[in-house]
Amino acid sequence: MRIETLSKSRNKTARIETPSKGEEQDGTDRDAIEVEEESTVCAVSETKDGGEGFMVRIRTETNEDIDAVRQIHLAAFGGREDESRLADRIRESAGFVPELSLVAEADVRVVGHMLISKAELVDGQDATDTLVLAPIGVLPDAQGRGVGGALIREGIHRAEEMGYKLIFLIGHPSYYPRFGFKPAVDSGLVLMQFDVPDDVFMVRELAEGELARLAATRKEKYGGVEVSPDVFRLACA
Repeated sequence: MRIETLSKSRNKTARIETPSKGEEQDGTDRDAIEVEEESTVCAVSETKDGGEGFMVRIRTETNEDIDAVRQIHLAAFGGREDESRLADRIRESAGFVPELSLVAEADVRVVGHMLISKAELVDGQDATDTLVLAPIGVLPDAQGRGVGGALIREGIHRAEEMGYKLIFLIGHPSYYPRFGFKPAVDSGLVLMQFDVPDDVFMVRELAEGELARLAATRKEKYGGVEVSPDVFRLACA
């Protein structure tokens, strides 16, 4: 694969229990969160240290949000610019999917951002569209309340509705499996641009059986012969 979006309203609400402790790429701990099944509005619970809960709206990023999004990633990652620059580069690329660049808004203030963009799954000379989740960040004073999880769930929901079949990411192996992500190497998929541990490069199926289908296709293509992992890979632009 090579790495090179409008909100709906929902009616039902579902309470999702998430671990109160756990490292995440936005640096937050989790608590409980109520998410409306067809809307972008979330009621985020208060924190264990007594902090008050607040309402969060998950919506598509607009041009007016871009400066705030840059500040979110700078604050979430201790002043490091890599994540904000990555978001800027993706917006200017062919892989940008506007509906999958999401912000979390609370009290008319943008407190979180997540971006899912297009990638290519490369198998020899063949390439198939897929998705990659990066970056994701939450302002420090909004962390620990499930904002990051709400962004991820909404992104997964939208990607499923758009017909995509897989999402990849580089992330903490103790956090992202709760959203259905698992090590990509277990399915014979490798990341070519970066040297990262196998357990942090992960994939999530959006279409059930897609990884098994890819494995069967590869076996048929190569006549059952074991092939090098770099024949079938995720290559990020």
